Amino acid sequence: MSLLGCGSGVPLLHSAHTLPAGRTAFAVGVSDRFVLGNQQRALDDARRYSRGVPPEGPQGAPSEGLQYARGVLVAVAEGPAVAPFVAARAGIAGKNEAGLSYSGQSLRGDFRHAFDWGHSALSVGLGVTGRGFGQSALDLPGTDLTRARGLGVDLPILLGYRSDADLLSVWAGLRGSLDRWTGTLALDSRAAFDLSATRVALGPVIGMSIGLPPFWVSAELELDYAHVTGSLDRPGTRYDARIDGWSARPAGALVAKF
Repeated sequence: MSLLGCGSGVPLLHSAHTLPAGRTAFAVGVSDRFVLGNQQRALDDARRYSRGVPPEGPQGAPSEGLQYARGVLVAVAEGPAVAPFVAARAGIAGKNEAGLSYSGQSLRGDFRHAFDWGHSALSVGLGVTGRGFGQSALDLPGTDLTRARGLGVDLPILLGYRSDADLLSVWAGLRGSLDRWTGTLALDSRAAFDLSATRVALGPVIGMSIGLPPFWVSAELELDYAHVTGSLDRPGTRYDARIDGWSARPAGALVAKF
């Protein structure tokens, strides 16, 4: 049984250079997300709990219900899963660019500006992401996480290089994000829990693109360290939980520019 949402978050998959004014780019690909360390252990505990097996842990460890709540927070806020990726971007005068992208259950709109020095560039962007669109990949009888909704902002800063004729581009930088989740979660046959959760994350991103006009192949890897806090509340039961840990998101796409 899986306790996985459908790919929280949206990869960037664009270089530090912006498109020239009037040009557009379209991308189709796939992204994945792996949770590591504490977050993976929380998910494993939640899976065992859903099968009626007590989570493993030393004496004095958090209660089974609290461990389950931590795993649910990871499933909602991180959404580790394979997900499709589609995006459209447009160049705007003044070394600016706007984009709209979708991956899994997340829809992101962004705007960015680049400081361009020919082969090199530094771009600063601002993205706004709505989370909870589409169907969940969850496969856990008696559990429904699809009514969770999120809204987040992210700030990517990229430094990049591109060769003559844009045959090869490489980029690296940092991406920080803040997400807020609300909604209701049905975890058993009793009343649903009210969800309230916040995720703060920061980490590096690296990528590259290679091709010949009008097609390029792009690949990217993002790592981030997230601090997730939240509560699950219903009459007679409340869990306040927090979980910290690393996650990795590889992504790739075929990009066409016109």
